[in-house]
Amino acid sequence: MGQKVNPIGFRIGITQDHFSSWYAKPEQYRALIQEDLFLRNYISKNLGKAGISKIVIERKADRIELTIHAARPIIVLGRKGSGLEELRESLQTKLKIERQISITVVNYKPEFRSQISGGICKSTVRNSSSFSTCCEKSITTCQTCRRSGN
Repeated sequence: MGQKVNPIGFRIGITQDHFSSWYAKPEQYRALIQEDLFLRNYISKNLGKAGISKIVIERKADRIELTIHAARPIIVLGRKGSGLEELRESLQTKLKIERQISITVVNYKPEFRSQISGGICKSTVRNSSSFSTCCEKSITTCQTCRRSGN
């Protein structure tokens, strides 16, 4: 049996950055990792329809900075930015922390993220469409977007 290497772990530090960046004392590692995991799960669960592909967490002294990469940022932002305020307040109440939380939403094209393209294929197959048609459509949209440079 060959040894399998995680592709993200293999590329971190060379072509990709870490998804979390913070430093802590050894006694705090466990609590902060659990907090990061809770943040990721809570955001992806509550904002699943926004097409979130990546959540970057940066911690500085008494501040948490979240960067959410979403295909549909309007779902995250809500009306006049009220969605961000609701998310910030709910995270602070759930975590029971006194730190400031700043949230940034980054827009991207879903054709460039394989996770989102796969999710789109999954939802179309669930809606009684053929798998081969869905794959062909996904491949052609990805190829045309990369060809045009959008």
